[in-house]
Amino acid sequence: MAESAISMESEQSERPGGAHTALSTPECILKLTCSEKLRSELPMKIEVLYFDGCPNYRPAVDRLKSVLSREGLQAEISEIEVTDESAAAALGFFGSPTIRVDGLDVEADSRTFGKTGFACRRYSDGMPSEEAIRGSLREARGNKS
Repeated sequence: MAESAISMESEQSERPGGAHTALSTPECILKLTCSEKLRSELPMKIEVLYFDGCPNYRPAVDRLKSVLSREGLQAEISEIEVTDESAAAALGFFGSPTIRVDGLDVEADSRTFGKTGFACRRYSDGMPSEEAIRGSLREARGNKS
């Protein structure tokens, strides 16, 4: 199955401006389906970035685990302590707590935010909402419903 995903990528055509599009042949359609199936079977990479002393870090991890459980998903959660400003910049850390699924912030509006900081992150209730976490998990699985 992994071969299908790899060969699909190699059978793309280049569009003006360097954009790529999959060719619309039956083989590509089949390979795209295989690629989507492969994506849904690969484990998600989930990271929780925080700084020591953040009052919302533990509750955010608990909320994440709760949403994973309700969605029927199992995933390894990497908890990454950010120790200073330089680490915050290197990690693209927007504040504590930050939750990422497959490298993408669970708060979609924050994905284009460029400024990093070693501070508390502002959420309406101190941590990412269940809806944002659920949406990000579904997005990672290719199911945006």
